[in-house]
Amino acid sequence: MTDIAVVGNVSMDRVGSSGNLVDAQGGAAVYTAISSSLLKGDTCLVGRIGRDFRLDYLRSLRRIGIDLSGLRIIPGGRSTRFTIEHDAFKATYCDYEINVGNSLCLDDIPTHGRNARIIHLCPNSPRLQERFIEELATGSAAVSLDSISAEIFREHYVFTNRVFAKADFYFPNREEAVMLYRYIKDGKLMSVPEAKEAAGALTSRKLVRIADHLQRFFKGVLCLKCDERGVVVADDEVIWEIPSYEVTNVTDPTGAGDTFAGAFLATYAQEQDVYYAAVNGCAAASFVIQGNGIENMLTTSHEDIMEVAETIGEGRKWT
Repeated sequence: MTDIAVVGNVSMDRVGSSGNLVDAQGGAAVYTAISSSLLKGDTCLVGRIGRDFRLDYLRSLRRIGIDLSGLRIIPGGRSTRFTIEHDAFKATYCDYEINVGNSLCLDDIPTHGRNARIIHLCPNSPRLQERFIEELATGSAAVSLDSISAEIFREHYVFTNRVFAKADFYFPNREEAVMLYRYIKDGKLMSVPEAKEAAGALTSRKLVRIADHLQRFFKGVLCLKCDERGVVVADDEVIWEIPSYEVTNVTDPTGAGDTFAGAFLATYAQEQDVYYAAVNGCAAASFVIQGNGIENMLTTSHEDIMEVAETIGEGRKWT
């Protein structure tokens, strides 16, 4: 049985820093699928690519056991592309062409993907995510959601709120969580600069309070991604604050949140343990940030991730 069907953008990127860009395989769905597969999740990748997509990229995904039957090649179409500049702390999307990714639809998910334990919707248009989640709600799979950015979150907050409330798993970052918390709590829609300022000043206790409030609103498993601070995970029973693994040689933070999500979901699908899943997610994310794009993940093993997971500091339990 398929553990995770990952739905989203599969791209050919230009990635680098200080104007020195290199070609790289990317897309949120790729980062998520790789980490899911490395955590022993039976993983189906769902997306659209053009005939211009590099065959060596596809071969690298097959080699680590990812099922590509949900990857549709569009004749005459042009693959999705992102241009990403980064430093050790932040990845900035300078340019993008979604191209064939704009026509992604539910029919792209193969039957065994629809019957997966979990279907994960990677960052995408809130309208597209709403259409997917409404149609998937009648199926047997749990549905997981990652929102696209604080800027687009604010622009489409009505759609985002509706979609968020229907998900079984939700992976916001700090800015998105602050904006959603404030809107649910008192109806105020914060600006993006306000949200970023507020997110940067959050104490552990405030992060936990926000996670608790949001989880009570939507009743699923909430994973609040806190970058270098780790993650706050909340379900119906408990809230865990899990530290990140300290990395001294950060190269590229692109895809860290997607990598966390893939490892978390694959572990949860097999173990149903939010703490263990979050620790494995933090461990997997520590590898992707040590290379450009996905390059470091392609040489990482399950054993590597487990070794790091065993060294991550003990999480704090809030009840």
